[in-house]
Amino acid sequence: MELNEVVERARDGDSVALQRLVSAHRDMALGYARKFVDFDRAEDAVQESMLIVQLKLGNLIDSNRFEAWLRGIVRNRCLHARNQEPSQISERELAQQADGFDLLGNALNKADYDRLVEAVIQLSPLERKVIVLHYQLGLSQAAIGDRLGMSKGTVNMRLHSARQRLRRRLTMNEKELASSHVGHVVESDGALVTLKFSPEGVPLIFSRLRAGDAELCVAGVLSDGTVQAIATRTDAIWTPGSRVIDEGRPFMGGLPGDLVAKLFPSASRSVPPVRVGIKSIDIFAPLVKDGLTGIFAEWGLGLLVLAPELLGRLESLTDRHTVVSFVPPLRDEVQWREINGEIALGSKRLEMFYVPVADPMRTTFIEQVGFTTSNLVLSRRLSEQDIWPCVDPLRSSSKSRDLPADETANRVRDLLRRYYAFQFPTASEEDRALTAQEWTDVRRARLASQFLSQPFFVAEPYTNRPGLYADRDQSLATFDKILDGSFDDRPKTAFSMAGAIPT
Repeated sequence: MELNEVVERARDGDSVALQRLVSAHRDMALGYARKFVDFDRAEDAVQESMLIVQLKLGNLIDSNRFEAWLRGIVRNRCLHARNQEPSQISERELAQQADGFDLLGNALNKADYDRLVEAVIQLSPLERKVIVLHYQLGLSQAAIGDRLGMSKGTVNMRLHSARQRLRRRLTMNEKELASSHVGHVVESDGALVTLKFSPEGVPLIFSRLRAGDAELCVAGVLSDGTVQAIATRTDAIWTPGSRVIDEGRPFMGGLPGDLVAKLFPSASRSVPPVRVGIKSIDIFAPLVKDGLTGIFAEWGLGLLVLAPELLGRLESLTDRHTVVSFVPPLRDEVQWREINGEIALGSKRLEMFYVPVADPMRTTFIEQVGFTTSNLVLSRRLSEQDIWPCVDPLRSSSKSRDLPADETANRVRDLLRRYYAFQFPTASEEDRALTAQEWTDVRRARLASQFLSQPFFVAEPYTNRPGLYADRDQSLATFDKILDGSFDDRPKTAFSMAGAIPT
């Protein structure tokens, strides 16, 4: 395809063409930028230039002059970086500017500027602060690190992460998502249908697909354009090679619980547990070899962090594993785009599915899903206490048996149940004062609750806290000491985001 054709397609809103255009010219732009500034600032200038390209490509009249136009943008950004002096600003002023700064000087018109500001607002506070300090104030990575108390490497990671998020969100917000892509049926197993699209036309998770009067929801994306979708009709016949249309719209609403409960065959129950190094999972709901793990979650409980963390920790396994995340239906198209900017995709060996249902946290629904080997139920109560991951030890479960872990897990569960009962007494107990033993149970339950928390590797760029692999036996020993009173004199903060606690 000729360059001017790619430019014209990108200018008309073709996201694939736009990404191809940006990728093909990144090295050229970096080499050109090196003529004006050093390597670090050249990389920054190219990142900024590519954002301008995504925002202002529609203003380019002659598509044959794209490369000259790009060089002009790169040159201007380099000169801006070379001439800009770091300035001093208070934290109060910084906070006031964080929601409305001009990342790229006067390069944007009002419509482009508004879209950019909206994308920046969606960043995490730490990412937004680093972006403001670097691009608005012109501070170097080292200067930002000095101001925020972090290393230059951490600043670089946060800048990179913020740029990636901005690029995804600007691309999604700038155009209508690619529509009318055609896929073909590969095979089907009940309501679960495997489809093949071109690599350039792969639909997003939760996309609505259509085949005649039948409707499907994209639940998983594999490699090479292969996706797996769930059909809403159980009587539809999916002949290999038949066409399916991606309309570029989200699937709204939840799939029926009885349909979802039959999506997969029941997994083996006799296989040994798999250690993932996450305390709340290895002890209370251990995953199993060649198993199928269900995550039952509401949005906002850390699913989009837990899912990639699990995939990373399972990556070294030689056996296949499947994770199915049951989530509430989408609220609107904006949420659909935002989630797809963050969502973790699986692979052929580590499959990841996302299934919308009306109430994924309902006990009757969780019990209805009988094909899983492990159930991870996320807890609003734990998230409100800032305990992450908020895997609920009372509701999460596993079909794998591990007697030493089971004994400790059950003791912790009993303690937490008593603790919650003290918080929400029955009418006859409301005026009763707690006994000394009950107050002891309260203190120990608070320690145990905090010890459920653990820093994740995927969250390091945002929390500045190193990820932790928790040894299961050491974690069991710590829980046992909490239960037996060995840590009654310790503050609960000592157990937050901690590994094993020595006596």
